[in-house]
Amino acid sequence: MTKISEHFTLEELIASATAKAKGLKNEPNAVQTVHLCCLVFDILEPFRLVWGDAIDVTSGFRGFEKIQKLDNSSRTSVHPEGFAVDVRPRNMSRIKEFKQKFRDWLHEEQKAYDQYIDETRNGSEWVHIGHFTVSGKQRRQDLITTDGVNYRLLPRWEKKTV
Repeated sequence: MTKISEHFTLEELIASATAKAKGLKNEPNAVQTVHLCCLVFDILEPFRLVWGDAIDVTSGFRGFEKIQKLDNSSRTSVHPEGFAVDVRPRNMSRIKEFKQKFRDWLHEEQKAYDQYIDETRNGSEWVHIGHFTVSGKQRRQDLITTDGVNYRLLPRWEKKTV
């Protein structure tokens, strides 16, 4: 196992059941590996420490156009660049809390990111976190989708007052 941080390995960020089933290698090059490491250092590991419980990467690097198509990925996906992951709490009974805490944390800590997407599809739920666009932008978009096709902006985030 190649540990990137205390709680994340390179192997979990590049695991692909689709690639495995189709006999495709899903191995990032050096630049894509750096992108994945930056995503872990800047967002995943710091949030994991705040969350205090296990986080599962359900989808990370997707290195081939064929994998993208087989996974029904967006044509503008930044997963192939190593700029995005889909995550959820290991304890799925806490998914709603996880989604809210992740979004709150991104804003409260003024984290630089491209997209936070609250995703629900076919009975599954997760958070997509994009670090950068392919052109290097960080738009700080908060979106929601229930079908992976139609996305809408979440209401503007506001700091909670006690």
